[in-house]
Amino acid sequence: MATLDDIIDEIRIELNDAGATRFSDATLLSIVKRALRRANLVIQRHQLHFGKKKTVLSTVVNQAYVDLPADFSVPVPRALWRTDTKEEVVILKENQWEEVSADESKLVYARLDLENNRIELKNTPTSVVSLDFYYFPTISTASYTAGTTMPWGGRLDDAIIEYATLRARNIDEQDVSVDTQLLTDFENQILDTYRPLAPTVILPAGPMEGLT
Repeated sequence: MATLDDIIDEIRIELNDAGATRFSDATLLSIVKRALRRANLVIQRHQLHFGKKKTVLSTVVNQAYVDLPADFSVPVPRALWRTDTKEEVVILKENQWEEVSADESKLVYARLDLENNRIELKNTPTSVVSLDFYYFPTISTASYTAGTTMPWGGRLDDAIIEYATLRARNIDEQDVSVDTQLLTDFENQILDTYRPLAPTVILPAGPMEGLT
């Protein structure tokens, strides 16, 4: 897999700046990091499949919450599932959470408590339950260096190179309208490539026919 340094080398070729006379490594690294953060927002906003992550959380006896993963950013729809019964633990909005009663017989409802970085459970577990949790992780570029491996299995490397190159070329002009167009083109390039690959569910004919 390519590192950020490899991406910077490719950008230098596009900029005809192999000798680093126009752009320092630090400047290009900053541009690439910004491109990665913007790409991650596109992935989350449009629920692109390759950006998802799965982890297993375990409840604690007599504790009505589980901690969110350290790299959690946003959940996917229908994100939380019991591994023993294969049943969904429905993550509710605040108004729904306040309206439902706890079901002491089994784990049914939860809500995101982002203030405390955890998932609050509607009832208090009396035994350890494993939960599959699907989410989009944050991309913390603050810790990225030139030797860091590019995320997402290299799927967005070419889009990152193109966007970063064009942004670098626009630095001198400081034309906000150009930067806005670059961001739009960058997002469209990612979506045109990967949104058609998102898995879909085709329901069988019968009582559920026509539902989406």
